[in-house]
Amino acid sequence: IIFSKRAPIGNVVISSKTLCINQGCLACISKKEISIKYFYFAISVFTDQFNMYGAGTTFKEISTKDFSNFILPLPTLKEQHKIVDYLDKKCSAINSDIEKKQALIEKLTEYKKSLIYEVVMGKKEL
Repeated sequence: IIFSKRAPIGNVVISSKTLCINQGCLACISKKEISIKYFYFAISVFTDQFNMYGAGTTFKEISTKDFSNFILPLPTLKEQHKIVDYLDKKCSAINSDIEKKQALIEKLTEYKKSLIYEVVMGKKEL
């Protein structure tokens, strides 16, 4: 798990490849038995709380110490897998709905532009 600790605090991704990070990120490797996707979901919802620990003058940054002392709920591994399965299904359905709505918004935006053009150019009467 890669966690951005500054500018902005709290962005989270799962890396499937070996990589290097800079001082603006934390590489999170679990010492306990934990589902990576559960850990991803868990820390991704605490952005506001992580931001409360942020300090700095140019930009806010959460310290590695504050991040490592943050307590997350940790159910059994079996429960974690159930939670991940549920969230994967629900998030997939929500993302599908969002894509459909975005496609509709794009069509309506194009229609609006076309309508404005036709009226302004006198091709369509009022």
